[in-house]
Amino acid sequence: MKESEIKKQWEEIEKINKKEQVKILKGAEVNILDDGTLDYEDELLKKLDVVLIAVHSGFKSSKTKMTKRILKALDNNYVNILAHPTGRKIFQREGYKADFDEIFKKCKQKKVAVEINSDPIRLDINDRMILRAKQIQVKFSMGTDAHTQSSLENIKYGVGQARRGWLEKNDVINTLSYKQLIKFLKK
Repeated sequence: MKESEIKKQWEEIEKINKKEQVKILKGAEVNILDDGTLDYEDELLKKLDVVLIAVHSGFKSSKTKMTKRILKALDNNYVNILAHPTGRKIFQREGYKADFDEIFKKCKQKKVAVEINSDPIRLDINDRMILRAKQIQVKFSMGTDAHTQSSLENIKYGVGQARRGWLEKNDVINTLSYKQLIKFLKK
């Protein structure tokens, strides 16, 4: 989205938040560029309630380059969640190669949650990686990757992945109260 579109979206969110008892957070999934920088400036990122980052290109980079790219992006202080961490799409594309132990350690250090993407095409990350990240004491975020209302039901697939990875309620930031979630996001 362009910055002008984001600001228009924020106005709509603020209108809803004033009227409704539900709180909608201002957030964005931001591209990790090839050099590890993000495609939105910090000036914009600091105005968001939640910032997800993800690789959307350059999937065939070497393991070393991809690892450095993601680690650099995780150094941005406005980042809250690493989205669809391996980039895989089942039957379409294998996940990219990276040193996920190093990435998970950086996530723990920077208090960045790792997304469990519930879209049946992704199911990213798998149960073994979830368990490994849990052992490193990473927190998780459950996402549906929903682009339509009906896709929200995909959350059940992510819950299945989380269970196979031995996650408990306190491992997943979606289970936090609103106040606890905001505290986590503000780091």
